Amino acid sequence: MAEPTRLWHPFAAMGKVDGHELVLTRGEGSRVWDADGNEYLDATAGLWFANVGHGRAEIADAVGSQLTKLAAHHIFGDHANEPALALASRVAAMSPVPDAAVFFCSGGEELVLSRLSSRSGVMLTWPIFSAFSASSRSVTGS
Repeated sequence: MAEPTRLWHPFAAMGKVDGHELVLTRGEGSRVWDADGNEYLDATAGLWFANVGHGRAEIADAVGSQLTKLAAHHIFGDHANEPALALASRVAAMSPVPDAAVFFCSGGEELVLSRLSSRSGVMLTWPIFSAFSASSRSVTGS
């Protein structure tokens, strides 16, 4: 019998997972490999966050360069950072709304709640999916 796991898996029946984990060790592009060398198609993009693929040297280099300057910092209140300002300008330039402003968030729930509480004109968004709260599901239907 395999060693019991100390990792709690979200949305999993832990009694079935314990000792039967699929341990992935590397990835290249849209492919991933497990600890036994079996290859899989990562059709979910690492569960939505690796949409540019795995093992992208140019992205790792850019991240490494940024980490030597400023790993991360919030943009709440009057705080900003150069990457956030540059990306907001780039995204705003693509908007059909003149003088657009960009609101960054980490998921659908934040976006839905921001849209509900927005009092300043139009808020354009890409299609969203937020399955983790009743309020989001009731507003978006997803």
